[in-house]
Amino acid sequence: MNEEQIIKEIEKVLELNSETELVECKNASGGFPKDPVAQTLSAFGNTKGGIIAFGINECDDRTLRVIGLEDIANIQERMIALAAEEMSEALRLEYSVVEIKGKNIFTVYVPECNNHIKPYHIKKLGMDRGAYVRDGSTDRKMTVDE
Repeated sequence: MNEEQIIKEIEKVLELNSETELVECKNASGGFPKDPVAQTLSAFGNTKGGIIAFGINECDDRTLRVIGLEDIANIQERMIALAAEEMSEALRLEYSVVEIKGKNIFTVYVPECNNHIKPYHIKKLGMDRGAYVRDGSTDRKMTVDE
């Protein structure tokens, strides 16, 4: 997914004031939110793929606010380690920094996994507890039937 497509999807999310099937927003101002990001990584990998956008906060009232991200290098390093070491397969992710409302947003494009890799899951939780799917704007655990 190129930068122009990523910006278009993020602008759509901000216009709707809601995450979508293709975009998950993460604050990350307090550090790397490892467990929620691992769930989203699994969900996007098992569904149609998607974009994780670091630097957009989902407020308590469920509205979205662009806050930007300063420590992009650290978040990228943590993301690379998570994808390479803590997931069932090493998945090739695409990273970019885009400017939205004058602030830097770090984005990670997660492609859909090939069928032979699915269910793509969090290693330490195993396939039965660590596999997620994207359902609308949320990540949910895969059912046994899925």
